[in-house]
Amino acid sequence: VGGFGLWAADHFAHGRRSMGIQLILVTKMKALGVGLFQTLALIPGMSRSGSTMMGGRILGLNRETTAKFSFLASTPITAAALALE
Repeated sequence: VGGFGLWAADHFAHGRRSMGIQLILVTKMKALGVGLFQTLALIPGMSRSGSTMMGGRILGLNRETTAKFSFLASTPITAAALALE
């Protein structure tokens, strides 16, 4: 289901497939939106990375920017998990 959602988000993402990472285009509202999509990872079997990638594409970010932002969004939770261990 997550894979289909990611495919659909990428397929219907307003044709934004340009190259180049444009993190400057990630507004506060888009960042909040991607964060809300990240909560889909609470559903068993849905990955955090997949949900943030889907959210970024739906919100109009290009593939490269979405991948970079998804990676950066995982940094705080990964650091917290390491500190907890």
